[in-house]
Amino acid sequence: MTAVETTPTEAADGSVGLPFTMPVELGKVREFLASTMGDVDAWITDPQCHIPPTFLASARLWQGPGEAVNPQSADTSRLLHAGQEYVFHGPPPRVGTTLSGQARISRVYRKRGRRGGEMTFTEVTTEFTDESGRLVATAVTTTVITEQTSEGDR
Repeated sequence: MTAVETTPTEAADGSVGLPFTMPVELGKVREFLASTMGDVDAWITDPQCHIPPTFLASARLWQGPGEAVNPQSADTSRLLHAGQEYVFHGPPPRVGTTLSGQARISRVYRKRGRRGGEMTFTEVTTEFTDESGRLVATAVTTTVITEQTSEGDR
């Protein structure tokens, strides 16, 4: 498969979401651990503990309609989650921290698939800062929109 690079401006209008606030609450961290079958008691013995590395996945729940950026298609029957990456610029944030985040479409490219036709990959980068404005984490979500569904567009 050969990738055909496009610029964010061509493919996604350089979409940038509005800033959003994400309080890192102890109860939400416990709920996250319970929902992901994590060991709540082993992980949280200190109310000022660091978040689990994948907790930032819940940031989408803190984003309103203008704060999130989405791939170009509203047809979710052709939308796939292709990857997730978290980079921490120091230790993960602690419970009690209030994070500010902002998402942007950072890369769009296409590949030709064998069964689904052309696939459009979109990378959304969300940067998280703490109360002092220091960059504490970066999340990159990759989604794919296929040209047709796995059943074929009939």
